[in-house]
Amino acid sequence: MTYAELVKKAKTEVMNRPNFLSKNICTEISQTWIKSDHINLYAYMQGHLIENIEHGIDILLVGQDFGQNPDHENDVDCNNYRKRLEEVKRGKYKTTYNCTNAEDDGNKTNKRLRAVFKKFYGYDIAKPEKDKRIFFTNYSLEYRAGKEESNGTRNEKDRLLARDDSLFIDLVKVIKPKYIICLGSVVYDHVTKSNTDGKWKTQMHKGIPYFTRYSLNQDIRVFGVVHPSLEGSNAGKGNGDKIWKYTFEKIKNEQ
Repeated sequence: MTYAELVKKAKTEVMNRPNFLSKNICTEISQTWIKSDHINLYAYMQGHLIENIEHGIDILLVGQDFGQNPDHENDVDCNNYRKRLEEVKRGKYKTTYNCTNAEDDGNKTNKRLRAVFKKFYGYDIAKPEKDKRIFFTNYSLEYRAGKEESNGTRNEKDRLLARDDSLFIDLVKVIKPKYIICLGSVVYDHVTKSNTDGKWKTQMHKGIPYFTRYSLNQDIRVFGVVHPSLEGSNAGKGNGDKIWKYTFEKIKNEQ
């Protein structure tokens, strides 16, 4: 399967399934995504410039879900995102990470990711380079109907992500990452088919990421890090730098 074929398959599957509906999470079809060329809109921040992606990549960074559907025309943030995305598609900019008028695009997670990639990997994700084979996606390929991206119980999030288990497996097979970095315990548990519930915070408080081998391909190493938006909370105990430093040192030492 080629990457383009996978993207087509993913869109068909998502369009033909009922929207996810629970107390705290509701999804809807994103026409912005349907009109795109990638598995997830997150790829337009990092990864869409990669050529011959089926030849393999170095790092696959995986978030939980994109959050609010950017289709909404009555929302300023959505309008700004769609405008930026179209400019990226036309080649005016290389990334949807908007740092044209400031040092970051205002998104706490994106700002933190830029900081740790620069500090510990020596790469600025706000200035993508074709030879850097780093790809961003979200595990869930659905888009939320509202701005409740941080909401949802663990059970709701697990059920949402489970809908795309097979498509994520396909993605890994197609783009062949050497390393997978999972943002948060929910994503890590789905990628590795493990259960860190009750143990995740203890590990993060030590300043060490979870890490293992990908069960379907032992050549791939998987890291689980505290979500960037939670590093200062009890989830991370301020150990974000230690966790990211450990992760990137492991990666660089093996490259």
